[in-house]
Amino acid sequence: MTEEQIEKTVWLNRAFHTKHAIGALESVRNEKQSMAASCGMNYENDGSTNGSGENRQEQKLINLCEIDYKIDQARKELIRIYSEIETVINNVEDIELRAVLTYHYLSYMTWETVAEKMNYSVRTVKYKHKKALDKVCIVLHPASVI
Repeated sequence: MTEEQIEKTVWLNRAFHTKHAIGALESVRNEKQSMAASCGMNYENDGSTNGSGENRQEQKLINLCEIDYKIDQARKELIRIYSEIETVINNVEDIELRAVLTYHYLSYMTWETVAEKMNYSVRTVKYKHKKALDKVCIVLHPASVI
C-alpha cells in the first residue's frame, strides 16, 4: 500500500477504534456500577462509613455519573465520525468499490466476510479495496486534500 492509502485507511478506521473505546468505557462503567451497588451507606453522623467524613457510596455514584458522561460524549463523537466516513464512502462512484468500503469500514466486517458477501476471493476484495482507497477523497484540513 502507498503512504496515501495507509493514511486513508487510518482515517476510515476511526469509527472502529472509537466503537472499541466506548466498549472499554462501558466495561469500566459496569464494574463501577457493580461496586456502587455493593457498597452500603451509613447514615450516622455525616454519612461516612469509615469515620473520615467521606461518603464512599456518594463518591462511587459521582464516579458512575462521570463515566456515563464520558460514554455519552464518546457516542456523540462516534456518530459524528461515522457520518463523516459514510459521506466520504458514498462519494465513491463505483458501486462495488463503495460496497467493499461500506462492509469493511461501516459494518466492521473482516476481509474474509466481505469476500464471502460479495462472492469474491479475499485477494480480489483486497485489490478492490486498494482501488477504492485511490477513489476516496478525504479533506483533513481546509487547505489539504488526500
